[in-house]
Amino acid sequence: MNFVLNVVFQFIYLFTPKKFSHKTQILFSFTISVISMITLPISVVYIKGASGFVVTCFIITLQGLANAIILSNLYALTSFLPFEFIIAFSTGQGFAGIIMNATRYIILASFGSESGTQTNIILGSLIFFGISALILVLCIIFLLLVYKNPYFKLHMKNSGEFSQEISPELEPLNDEKVNNVDDVSTNVLIIF
Repeated sequence: MNFVLNVVFQFIYLFTPKKFSHKTQILFSFTISVISMITLPISVVYIKGASGFVVTCFIITLQGLANAIILSNLYALTSFLPFEFIIAFSTGQGFAGIIMNATRYIILASFGSESGTQTNIILGSLIFFGISALILVLCIIFLLLVYKNPYFKLHMKNSGEFSQEISPELEPLNDEKVNNVDDVSTNVLIIF
């Protein structure tokens, strides 16, 4: 369901005016995602019946909207970087899916699945969504680090679109200074 919401919201997002910077939109959406990851398992446990179903659907819809905004803005940012970074970002998306699936399988094996007790299933779900929220907080931290990276600043300055957002903290950059940046750390930060 989240995939369908993501596609629908990305299509709507294409035709809405952009009033905030990419950085602001991404940080706001990551925050919504963290809140969703924390509240979803709690609402499933404590809100029963039809009202619980409505609250759960609302949280999932909110998460789909946040995911659409995050992906659209991150692809927009990577489009200003060399082509290798788009590939690195897509690779990072694939690794994220593998890591989360592996985490879910480990938690299912540890705490039981449908045959396990209700308490174990709830505890496993809380741990899984807690790990997801923690990873999203790490993504916020890495995003802030990327915005301080001289290589990223140079490409954003050259794009012209983000000059008002980055220019106050931007010192004069040239190719020689950017070439001194460790390529491995730049690629790792862009993947996250």
